[in-house]
Amino acid sequence: MKIFLVVPYADPEKGAAIVRVNSFRDYFQSQSHSVQVIAPLRKGLESAQTIFRYKNILQLIKFLLSNNFDVLLATSPPIVHAFFSLLICKLKRKPFVLDSKDLFTHTAIKLGLLKKGSLKFYIYRFMEIVTHKWARHILVLDPTLGDRISQLYSVQPEKITAAYNGVDVRIVRKDAVAGKKIREQLNISANAGLIIYLGGLGDERYIDFLQETGNIIKKYNAYILFVIASDESLIAGQRLNEIYACIEQLELKKNFILLKNIPHPEVYKYLSAADIGVDFWPDFEYFAVSVKVLEYMACELSVMIKIPKRNKSYKDFFEKYAVGAALTEWSDFKIHLDAALMNLPSFKEQGVKGAEIIKENFTRDVTSKKVLKILENLQKK
Repeated sequence: MKIFLVVPYADPEKGAAIVRVNSFRDYFQSQSHSVQVIAPLRKGLESAQTIFRYKNILQLIKFLLSNNFDVLLATSPPIVHAFFSLLICKLKRKPFVLDSKDLFTHTAIKLGLLKKGSLKFYIYRFMEIVTHKWARHILVLDPTLGDRISQLYSVQPEKITAAYNGVDVRIVRKDAVAGKKIREQLNISANAGLIIYLGGLGDERYIDFLQETGNIIKKYNAYILFVIASDESLIAGQRLNEIYACIEQLELKKNFILLKNIPHPEVYKYLSAADIGVDFWPDFEYFAVSVKVLEYMACELSVMIKIPKRNKSYKDFFEKYAVGAALTEWSDFKIHLDAALMNLPSFKEQGVKGAEIIKENFTRDVTSKKVLKILENLQKK
């Protein structure tokens, strides 16, 4: 079977989205299927043997029309490339599967990228509705998002499958020896508290985190390690400068370390060096638990996260898996961080069970196997 993956990012770009794409690609290929990854062309990136880069939507359409495939899996957001891929699949009578990671228009409004009621909003909303309704099958990151899609777009629930984010536990795992070496390289003592954040630039509230917790970090002489996935664009440079300016203003230079683009197979070493993993998203009502939280757990880190106030996905997850603290207000976050650093050995114990939770429920292979079964069934029909 020849599978096309139409995605917003692909190797050698960095980030959680690429990890999911690569997981699908590698597993599908391991089961003797042919996989073609299709992604936008960006500065410094070119097409490779198994990755086609398109300059614009017209070039994407031409590529899909002129090449044969058995089934197409497209990731959203963004929605535009998925919408036009759907139309080509309809024309060629090929199965189209949508990996709907969150609701594009909802997220874009929250991030200030779209204005509700604008012409652009209605165009994107139309694309979003059609793509979900006409897809042969929809993958979501958790059941809460699936329920919302079913209600919002009148999609039959049986057409939606929860394909959770997952962890490759062969790569991301606790390694105390590797963690000790990283601490030595970074000149961090064995007893110092180390808080780690994995992420990209722009979406998350890392500046708020620094401003809210800076005094607590200094109080306990703890360290913050940002492991950032970033390109060399002008906007990425501006966002990095914002972080460094914030660190300077807060007098945190002695307590702060930022590393860029650590290869994903090496990330476990830095997670193994840390004590607490943190995350802090904007107030997205519909957004699944992030990959980084699962990777923190796989490396037995206690997790401290500022969760969206009305987000059911995060609340349900942390009620089921007590691996740290999930808090909706910065005031509570600061209280818990202070307590955690004061009693670090006790707080760290909460994270020990995380690795087993991941192995039992959230591995990449389990998700990829489930998705491949859906694609195979659709191709047979």
